[in-house]
Amino acid sequence: WPVLEWIARLIGGGEGALDPSSPAVRFEFAYALAPWHWAVIIAAAAALGWWSYARLEGATWVRVLTGVTRAAILALLVVLVCGPRLIEVRENVERDWVLVLVDRSASMAIADAPAGGAVAAGVLRTRDEQLRAVLQKASPVFAEMAVNRTVKWLGFDASAFDLPVGSGLPQLERPTGQRTDIAAAIEGALAKGAARPIAGIVLLSDGRSALDVPRAVVKRLTSEKVPIVVVPLGSAEGLTDVAIGAIDAPPAAFVNDPVPVRATIARTGTRLPGPAVARLLDRDSGEVLDEQRVEWAEGQTSKALTLTGGAAGSGDRASWEVRVEAVDGSKDLIEANNKADVGFALVNRPLRLLYVDGYPRWEYRFLKNIFSRDESVNFSALLLSAGRKYLQEGSEEIDSLPDSASAWDAIDVIMIGDVQPGVIGAAQLEQIRNRVAVGGAGLLWVAGPSAVPSAYRATPLADLLPVSLAGLAGGGSDAVALWDRDVVLRPAPLAEGLGVLRLGERQPDGSYWPPQVSDPAAGWSRLRWMQRLEPGTLKPAAEALAMAAPADGIGAPTPAVVTMRFGAGRVVYVATDEVWRFRYGRGEDLPERFYMQLIRLLGRESVARSGKPAVLTLTPKDAEVGSPVRVGVDLIDQSLLDARPTGLTVRLSKATATGEVERVEVEVVLKPTGDAGGGRARSFVGTWVPQSAGTWSGVVTDAILEGKGVSAAAEVALRDDELRRPEADHPLLTALAQETGGTVLNEATIDRLSAVLPKREVRTLSVARLETLWDRPAVLMILLGLLTIEWVLRRVIRLI
Repeated sequence: WPVLEWIARLIGGGEGALDPSSPAVRFEFAYALAPWHWAVIIAAAAALGWWSYARLEGATWVRVLTGVTRAAILALLVVLVCGPRLIEVRENVERDWVLVLVDRSASMAIADAPAGGAVAAGVLRTRDEQLRAVLQKASPVFAEMAVNRTVKWLGFDASAFDLPVGSGLPQLERPTGQRTDIAAAIEGALAKGAARPIAGIVLLSDGRSALDVPRAVVKRLTSEKVPIVVVPLGSAEGLTDVAIGAIDAPPAAFVNDPVPVRATIARTGTRLPGPAVARLLDRDSGEVLDEQRVEWAEGQTSKALTLTGGAAGSGDRASWEVRVEAVDGSKDLIEANNKADVGFALVNRPLRLLYVDGYPRWEYRFLKNIFSRDESVNFSALLLSAGRKYLQEGSEEIDSLPDSASAWDAIDVIMIGDVQPGVIGAAQLEQIRNRVAVGGAGLLWVAGPSAVPSAYRATPLADLLPVSLAGLAGGGSDAVALWDRDVVLRPAPLAEGLGVLRLGERQPDGSYWPPQVSDPAAGWSRLRWMQRLEPGTLKPAAEALAMAAPADGIGAPTPAVVTMRFGAGRVVYVATDEVWRFRYGRGEDLPERFYMQLIRLLGRESVARSGKPAVLTLTPKDAEVGSPVRVGVDLIDQSLLDARPTGLTVRLSKATATGEVERVEVEVVLKPTGDAGGGRARSFVGTWVPQSAGTWSGVVTDAILEGKGVSAAAEVALRDDELRRPEADHPLLTALAQETGGTVLNEATIDRLSAVLPKREVRTLSVARLETLWDRPAVLMILLGLLTIEWVLRRVIRLI
C-alpha cells in the first residue's frame, strides 16, 4: 500500500515515534480486508458521492468536486474503522545446538591408539591421549562454531554428565568410569538439548559399550533428524589383551611348604597373541618361584595353570605376585591386569601327622621311613592289632590314640590305613569325624584288603569315605570289587589344579607326570592290587585325582585317588597300597612325592582353620555386582556352640583406593543352620547382594566373636566391567553414524566437522512496538478538512 504508507508518513507521530520508512517498520490494518474488498468500498464510496450531487443544479465542476470530497470522506472513515497502525517487527534467531559426547570410561586409558599411523612400528598412545590430540586440532573448528552455535560439552561413561569448559575446550580429568553405556549417554544428551534445535551429536569414543544401542534410540534420532558424527578412538584392528583372571591360593601354608597357586590367564581380541610367560614371584625378595610358558591355540580364550613356590620366610604372612609378560617383551593392551597379588598366612611349625594302620604292610614300611626323615613333619605312627596292642613309631612318640577333642586338635592330618574300626574305638571315631568336619583337619585313607573301606560302613567315618557303601550291605559281598589285572596310574586334571601328584619335573606337554609311570612296559609301574571304584559308586561331591587304567588296555579307567570336601575338612582316598612299587623306578623319590603332596594339601587346609573360634566365608570370592553372595559362619570353638546364639551379624565394608573404609556399610543377619546337637547351631548363613564393585571385607560384629579376628574378603566386579573387553568397537560407531545420517571423522578429517553438521537454527518474528494511526491528531484534522471542503462546496451550489 504505497499511498497508505505515504499517508502514514505524512501523519507520523512526533519524536520517538516509529519511522514508516524503516525496513523494520511496516504498515498494516488491525482488521485487514482483501484487495477486492477495498475495490468494492472505493467504488461504493464513489457511486454514493456521484449519486449525492449528480441531479443538483450548479456548475458541473463544483458538483464533481463535492462528490469526490464525499467519496473521500466515506473511504477515510472505512480506513479508520479498519484500524491502521505501524508495527516494528523484530527477527529472533535461536541458535542450533551441537552436543559433544566425550568418552571418560576407564578403557580410554588403554594404549592402542596409533600415533601418525605407525602401528606396525609399535608407536602407540592411550586413547585418552588421542582424544586430547583430536580436541586440540579441532579447537579452531569449535571456536568458529561457538560464534553462531551453542556447543554443549558432555562427558559420559554409564551416563552423560556436564564437563567444565575452559578456553573453548573441556577440562578433562583422568578417565575412571567402570562401565560405558552409549545408548544412555545419547539419551542423556538429548535430554540436555530438549526443546532446542539440535544440529547433531558429536561422539568421541572407542565404541566399547556394555549394551548395544537399542533400535528405539536410533529411530528417535532418525525421526528428530539428529545425525551422529562419530570420531572413533583406539585401534580398529582389535588388538589382543592378555590378563590374569581368577587366582586361587590356599589361605595358609607351612613354612617351606610347596604352595600351589592356580591362575587363569585370559585373552581378548581377534588377533592371536604371541607366547608369554607366567611367573610366580616373591614380592619381598623379587625371586622367581616358578614360571610357565603360555601359548595360545586358535579360538582359545583362557588357560588355567598351576604355579608352585616354596613358602620360605620367617614372617607370619607370605606376599607373592603372579605376573604374565610377553616373551618378546612387547607391551600388552592393558598392563595393569597383567599381575595379581597372592597372600596367605605362614605357619612356622612342622606339620603334625598321625598315621594309624593295622599291620606293617609294605606301604607302611616305606611311608614311615619317608615321614621320619622329613624335618617339616612331626610324624607319629601306631600299628593297632585286634588284641588292642599298640606298636608306636615316628619322630614324635605317642602312647595311644588321642582320646579327647582337645588332643585331636593337635593333629593336622590323620592317615588311616588298613585298620579295623573296632580297635580304634567308637568314641575316637566320632572324635576323628568332628576333627575333620568341624575342625578342618585332613583325612587320608590308604585302602587295604582287610578293612578299608568296607569295615567302616556302619561307623561315624562312613560319611568321610568318598565311596558310597550302600551297595555293600545285603549285596552278597562285604568287599569293594578289585581289578583282575595289573593297572597303571594316570593323573586327572584336578590333580594339576591342586598341585598334587607331581611326580617329576615339568614335561614337554606341561605336566609333571613322568610318562614311565603310566607305561606298562616299564614293569615297576604296574600296580597288582587296586580297588575298582566305578564312577557310579562315588559320592556326588567326590572328584578323581588319578585314574587306574588296565595295563592291557582293555576296559575303561576307574578312579584310583579320590578327594572330597566334608564340612570344614578335606578327605583323600587312595584305592591301592602298592605305590611302594614305584621305588623300583626311582628309589623312594616317586612314593615320597606321591604321598607328601597329598598330605601337604590336607595340612594346608587344616591350618587355615586351626586356632580360630569360627570361620567366616564369602562365596564366591570373585563376585559380581547384583549377584547374590553367600555369607556363612561356622563355629568351631565349643564355648561358642554352648552359647547357643540365635543369629549372627556380619558387617561388610568396601575399601577405597587409598585403603580407607567407606562410611556406608552393609550388615547381613545370618540365620542358624546345621544342628551340632543339644539344640545348638554350628553354622549360620545369609545372603548379600553387592551393589558396587571393589574389595569388600566382612567381619562378625556380635559380642561373642568381637575382636577375635573372624573376617573374610571378596572381590566384587561389575558384570559388564569396562576392562573385561578392552578392544575398541569401531563397527558399532560406524553403524550408528550410517543409520542416523551422520558421518565418520578421524584425527585427519576433524576440521570438516562444521561442514558436515546441518544448519538447524530457528528464525522467528515478533512485534517489538505497535503504534495506531486512527487516533492521531493529523487524521482528525484531515477528516475535519474534508468535511469543511464539502460544506464550502455545498454553500457554493446553494445547498446550505
